[in-house]
Amino acid sequence: MLVRIAELADAAALLDLVREVENGTDWLLHEVEELGMDVTAMTRRMAQFLARGNCTVIVAEEHDARLAGYLFALGGHLAGLAHAVRINGLGVAPRARRRGVGLGLLRRLEAWAGEHGMRRLELKLMAPNEAAHALYLRAGFADEGLERSAYRVGERFVDALIMGKVLP
Repeated sequence: MLVRIAELADAAALLDLVREVENGTDWLLHEVEELGMDVTAMTRRMAQFLARGNCTVIVAEEHDARLAGYLFALGGHLAGLAHAVRINGLGVAPRARRRGVGLGLLRRLEAWAGEHGMRRLELKLMAPNEAAHALYLRAGFADEGLERSAYRVGERFVDALIMGKVLP
């Protein structure tokens, strides 16, 4: 498995993977579908992320060159927040789960953050997503807070866990 910074040429494959991941779980917002995102929009979004020094898109690529995982990370745009990077999306294809892909994406993000002078990683996830919570704990994130009824999933409201990791 190769974990690397995404390139604009990955946009179509990344869009397909995000759709696959979002449709395979209740614990992610269906952003691609709800926003009507197409390859042009994904390319534009990736270009915006990759153009900023404190944002990145990371992908995990299988040996057959298929994408198996992704991570979007967005740094703060104000000087007082520029040191912190928020994970805006992390997903792993169902066929690649429980094979270390998620942890590999997080380790690559941590290395990238260190290379770019970042001091903090942060994220928010749906509290019922126990697999994701366990992954983030394994990667050294700590629980920092709870937002009650932060997400609506179907007809029910679920809490959000806030997690963070301070880098050395």
